[in-house]
Amino acid sequence: MKNHVRLIKTLDLKGNLLVILTNNFDKKAEEIADIYRLRWKIELFFKWIKQHCRIKVFYGKSANAVENQIFIALITYCLLILAKLKEGYNGSLLTFVRILKACIFNPFGDFLAELRKRPSKTSKGRRKNNYIQEFDRICEYFEKIELENDIH
Repeated sequence: MKNHVRLIKTLDLKGNLLVILTNNFDKKAEEIADIYRLRWKIELFFKWIKQHCRIKVFYGKSANAVENQIFIALITYCLLILAKLKEGYNGSLLTFVRILKACIFNPFGDFLAELRKRPSKTSKGRRKNNYIQEFDRICEYFEKIELENDIH
C-alpha cells in the first residue's frame, strides 16, 4: 500500500459504533473522534442555515465573503423572529414571511392588518359521506322526474 491509513473505532453519544479512517498518526484516537464529532456539528449547523436562512449557494469565494453572507442570513433570521414575537403573531415563521413579502410595498399598517386578519376558511374540510342519505336523495330526484314526465 502506497499510503498508510489508521482505523479508529469509537462509540458515538448513543452508543453506536463509529469507524473512522484517517491518515493522521500524530493525534490520539480520542482527539480524532472529538474532531469528527465537531465536524458533524458543523455539518448540522450548515444544514440548519440552508433550511432556515435560505442560503442555497455562496456567492463569494473568499472566507470573508462566505462569513458575511452567513452573518447577513443569521441577522435576517433573528430580526424576523424578533418581529414575529413583537407583533404577537402565533402562526408559523414561514407564513409571517409570506405575509411580509406580499405587503412589502404597502403601508406598514396594511401588513399589521393582514397579520391580525382571521384566516378565511374556504373549505369545510373533509367530510364523511352519508351514502344512504345520498342514495335516498338521488332516488327521490329520479322519482320526481318520472312523475313530471308522466304528467306531461
